[in-house]
Amino acid sequence: MKIFEPFFNVLLNNWPGLACLLGIFVLFKIYASPTYKGWFGEKMVLRGLRKLDPAQYRVFHDLYLPHPSEEGTTQIDHVVV
Repeated sequence: MKIFEPFFNVLLNNWPGLACLLGIFVLFKIYASPTYKGWFGEKMVLRGLRKLDPAQYRVFHDLYLPHPSEEGTTQIDHVVV
């Protein structure tokens, strides 16, 4: 089809730019995902907690406590005492 020939020529001539745009789009989707944000936030909190003096503070991670309604458990990510 002669109608689509100019469109395909533009795509073939500009494939590096299109590949960069696709890469940027994929990275944006990864960084905007809740899974990545949660993982990154946990790493930042752990980095800050490592700076605490272990002689003065005690840090507990991933504590599981019985839920007040007695149906299962609840998780607390970090506790500093």
